[in-house]
Amino acid sequence: MARESRSRFPRRWWPLLLALAVLCGGCKKPEEEKNGVTGHVSSPDSDAAGVTVELYTPPASTTDAWAGSAANPEVGFLYDLPAAWDYRRQATQLQASFTTGADGAFEFPDLADGDYILSARKAGCGWSVPCAANVHGQSVDAGTLTLPEVHTLLANVTADTRWLSGRHYVIQSALAVAAGVTLTIEPGAVVRFAMDARINVMGTLIAEGEPGRFILFTSNESVPDVMDPWYILFTESASPPRFLYCAFRYGEDAIRTRLPGGRIEYCYFGSFGAQGVSLLGNADAEMDSIIFRRNVTNSVPVVLQVINVPAERPMLIERNAIAGSSKYGVDLQTVRTGAVHCNWFYDCGHGGTAGATGALHIFRASDLDVDHNEFRESQFGVDLGSQVDSSVHIHHNYFYLDTTAMYVGYTPDSQGPSFPHFNYNCIQTIKIYHIQLSACLVNTEPLDATNNYWDGYSGTSLQHFLYDREDELRCPYITVGTILPTCNRDEAGLCGM
Repeated sequence: MARESRSRFPRRWWPLLLALAVLCGGCKKPEEEKNGVTGHVSSPDSDAAGVTVELYTPPASTTDAWAGSAANPEVGFLYDLPAAWDYRRQATQLQASFTTGADGAFEFPDLADGDYILSARKAGCGWSVPCAANVHGQSVDAGTLTLPEVHTLLANVTADTRWLSGRHYVIQSALAVAAGVTLTIEPGAVVRFAMDARINVMGTLIAEGEPGRFILFTSNESVPDVMDPWYILFTESASPPRFLYCAFRYGEDAIRTRLPGGRIEYCYFGSFGAQGVSLLGNADAEMDSIIFRRNVTNSVPVVLQVINVPAERPMLIERNAIAGSSKYGVDLQTVRTGAVHCNWFYDCGHGGTAGATGALHIFRASDLDVDHNEFRESQFGVDLGSQVDSSVHIHHNYFYLDTTAMYVGYTPDSQGPSFPHFNYNCIQTIKIYHIQLSACLVNTEPLDATNNYWDGYSGTSLQHFLYDREDELRCPYITVGTILPTCNRDEAGLCGM
């Protein structure tokens, strides 16, 4: 008999191997666990069945308006999902949909690692507050998505009234808040406007949200648009507007006033067709101070328009992140005192509007400080109309990648020279002119532009970036004087915390 090959198992082991094979019975390697998102919904009618829960990926553009505040927390506030995101305009980002049963549970299994947004809705209810779900190496319990009650409002507010947190209020037409009456809107409430609806405030409107519980004002359309006609109007008899931690989304205008004054802080304005805030008043009238501070805006042609600020009342526009304004980020007209301080302006004035447009427009102004702002990638950083006199100081600002840092023109119905002080600014990588002094039959006064950094240019080379008498004999000179040798970013540009 031939000897067994040493490479073979001994025959006495075969029964053991056969038994092991029978016990394993085609055992497979356990599959790797898939990650997903689970949760529940609650409904005001206690019927959790039939709720549509949708899973979205965040749109890439959600961070555009927040780039300045994310990189520079001294302005605006960091991205806030409930303030900035609306499921109604995110169809292209929809990844999956789930309809709940009687237990209200939902599940999205087998998800790739990534960031997701959850939203729930049901006929007869409002939509839930959007919920972020971050799937990175483990499954996520999103908790409970709550559907709010919806209240349709038809009658005027004739007695002190509260609109409650966690509810949606739909305004069908013009709703008045009577003189002497206070309407208080609680944090987390949502106010939705039908076409051509508005709130006419003749008394007092208090809308003070909280971080993470913004008050939302928006269009009631199933697919809202930037020209949906609705607004909040403060009449001459009203108390000045006060909004804190509010979001204004999708409409033609957000806030209009017929009285000067107001306080708007930590608010978000996005996707409007005309203006965010228009403060129109009588310069001879008594007024409250104007405070517009730490707001974030995106895709609003004119974010803030202020007209008629008398000398005895202060105005402060401070620490706002203003992006994507096609006409002007801020438009100031007939302002006799105030400050535009430590704001971040980005990509303003590129909307194809005829004439000069840009980040900051000033017309007929005195005793105004424009300081420590950053003007980035805009058509004009500062655009001056007529009658901006030498008591206006534009100083310690940073201009970067603008087409023109400062344009000096005129306004046909109020012709008069503009000659503010322009000092200690840092100007870098400007595309055409550092300063363009135009309308020289009107602008007859020399312009003080001493002690600036001009992107390293001086002498004859600098003259190529200044438009004044060298180009147009009727123009006065831009007086450059001392030129700063370096750009000190600790002094010029956004201020500290």
